[in-house]
Amino acid sequence: WSSDVCSSDLDRIGEALGAPRVHRLVLSHGMSASICSRRSWLLFGWRHSLELGLPLLRALPPEEARAVIAHELAHLRQGDTRARRMIYRAHALWGTLDRVARKHPDGWLERRIRSMTRHGTEISRRDSLRREMRADRMCLRIVSASVLGRALVRGTIADRQMGERLRATFR
Repeated sequence: WSSDVCSSDLDRIGEALGAPRVHRLVLSHGMSASICSRRSWLLFGWRHSLELGLPLLRALPPEEARAVIAHELAHLRQGDTRARRMIYRAHALWGTLDRVARKHPDGWLERRIRSMTRHGTEISRRDSLRREMRADRMCLRIVSASVLGRALVRGTIADRQMGERLRATFR
């Protein structure tokens, strides 16, 4: 995959999904793909960055790599990148509350906070799953279900193999 092919696919897929324009494409050493949004320099609008792992792109045929790109752009189209920021902040707050609860073991405060964090974690897990499934459905406008399924399976297998190679290297 060359960066020219990637950026032309990115524009075409984004247009087909009605996703906002991606301003920055980052090729990384990871076995993953992600999209994020941040406020632009003067706080007018958003700047969107797509990160694609080169090992992931190398493990997938072009049509499956396009499915991965479509999935990430579907998250952008649905506004999931901003929701992800809110969820991250909520998790940070729960972590702080958990540390406070640990200072008061076996008390009412600890029980109450632990209950809240369990409940909050479950809500965010369900929300995350719902967003992933919604992105997958939107992705089906661009690629077939079989291509998307193969991309998910092949990406998962390649990630595990890469992890095993790294573990063997550092033993």
